[in-house]
Parts: sequence; C-alpha cells; structure tokens
Amino acid sequence: MSEYDLNAVANSFGKHMVLVNGWNFAPADYTSAWNQGRLLTAQIELSNVCDLFCEYCFRAELATVSKKRLPGEITIEKTLEVIDAVTALGARAINIIGAGEPTLDPALPDVMRYIARKNAIPIVSTNGARLSEKLVQEMHASNASVIIKANSFNPAIQDALVNRNGYTRQRDKGLALLIEAGFTDPTAQYQTRLGINSVVCQENKNEIPLLHAYCREHNIMPLMATFIPAGRTKNKTASEVPMQEFIALAKHIRDIDQNHYGIVYRQLMPYLGGVPCTQCSKASMYITITGDLYECPGQEQHIGNITNISVAAAFEKIKTIIGNEQWSCPPRVHYTAKR
Repeated sequence: MSEYDLNAVANSFGKHMVLVNGWNFAPADYTSAWNQGRLLTAQIELSNVCDLFCEYCFRAELATVSKKRLPGEITIEKTLEVIDAVTALGARAINIIGAGEPTLDPALPDVMRYIARKNAIPIVSTNGARLSEKLVQEMHASNASVIIKANSFNPAIQDALVNRNGYTRQRDKGLALLIEAGFTDPTAQYQTRLGINSVVCQENKNEIPLLHAYCREHNIMPLMATFIPAGRTKNKTASEVPMQEFIALAKHIRDIDQNHYGIVYRQLMPYLGGVPCTQCSKASMYITITGDLYECPGQEQHIGNITNISVAAAFEKIKTIIGNEQWSCPPRVHYTAKR
C-alpha cells in the first residue's frame, strides 16, 4: 500500500505531535480499549440552538434557516445519565460537539463539571463568539480542552462562511481569552488544551498553511479537514475541495512540519498535520441531543435511540462494526470512494 493511499497511516501519531488533553491517547490505548471491549472516548451534544448559519454544518439540512431547539431534545437529566453510561463503559474523554453552539446552552458549565467529576476530560467545540472570562474560568476549572472554530482570520471570508457580520472579531476575542487563561501552556500531563478547527474549502484553502503555522507557533492542535459528509454537506457543494487537492495540501503541510517544526508523521487523512480521528467505532460512540446513537459524528450507521436501547446495548452493536484501526475517517473515505 502506498503511503499516499487514503487509508495509509503510520503506526503512531507522530513524533512531537501536538494533541489536546483528551485527544492525546496513544494508539495502544485505543487498541487496548477495543480488545477489552470498552470505550475510550464519546461524543455528546447540548441543545441545537446556534447563532450562526455555517454553510458546512453537518447537523443541519440545506433548507434550515435557523438553529432552534429541536422537538424531542433530551433533558439535562438524560444527558447526565448518558455521561454516567459512557463513563461506566470506560470513556476517559467526552467531546461536546454540537448540535448547536454549546456556549449558548446554560447547562454547559454544569455538564463540564459533571464530566470532570466522573474523572473524564470535557472537550468543548465552540465557535468562540460567546466566550466570556467567567465561562473560560469555568472551562479551566473543569479541566476542559477547547476546540475553537477558525476557518480564516480574514473577516470578509470568515463572516461570509458563517453568515454573520462581526463574528470574526468576537471569535478572536474568545481565542485571546483562552490563550490568556493558559490553555496553550503545556504541563507534564498534556501539551495543550486548545485546538483550532478549520473546514478546508474553496474560500479558505490558500490561507490554510498560514492557519496551520499559527497553530504550530502558539502550541495549538490543528484540526483541519474537509467537510463531514452529513447535513448541509451530505452531497457535493460548490465549496468542496476535491480529495486529491486536499491530499496535495496535506503533503505540503507535512513537508512544512518536518522541515520547520521537526514533527514527523505519514498520515494525511483525515486531518492536516497528522492528527488522528479518535471518534470512530470500536472505542467511541456518538449520542445526539435527540438521543440517537451512532458510531461517530459521520452518522453512517444509526444504532438506535436511548428511548428504545440502552447506551451499553448500543455499544455492543457498535463493537460489531469494522473498527477505525488506522485513525482515518471512514465516512469521508466512503464518500470519496462513491465520487
């Protein structure tokens, strides 16, 4: 198998790879979890409410004009029960990835604290526009890691991608608050607690090397990939970057990493910079705000709903799905194979 094949990866996550706390498990940790039949990570959602209208949202359909509460959203009590269930199955990190903007949900501080009390690491994905000093302090106290959206530092591009004027300025304030609070300060336990999430698209592809360099210079985990083929980007869009173009960009970033930063890896998919996917199959699972269960956010296989199947029983089904032993992204690979 050529190292440039979509599934070709290294046996490790790379020399001197910068990964956020909760993303920094070794390959052996995942293998051990698979072999022992337990979780290592899980993904959950808070409310569907969001203040942006991102063209690439994987949790909304094209016809959706606003992100409001969904019928059937599970209660905060049910969410806490889900956290109980996934940590009982072994989850050591819980990603809060949507369904809307988590910082708009008043339950977020309580959920982060609850995850921390269960001896797991909360990882909050946010657009960053609503971050405040108080909320950042809550995140710090809960030992949370944060993944903040940054598709561009150019307001004209970034504001257009999320369809909200003034967003970039607010996002940059949130980013500064996280850095000032020490989220990029390494410790003996982790390299960083801050990541930047960038969706690589036609509008920002030329800026991606600069965004990646910003991450490297500020000890931030880069989390840069193509669309998740779900929601508004389930099918081809005008903003889509063809996979071969993405792979060429990945090779360019890899050369920069090796030559300028001494970071060595082979993996090109799914994230630039050699970052592995830790959210798919065998050692992870995804539970939506309406209680639906999937093996990962790619939402390829619906396992059931917590109203008719327990989290533990759903995980037993997930364990029968082919694993993601190479830490790539099966939904993206399958989408590319169909094209």
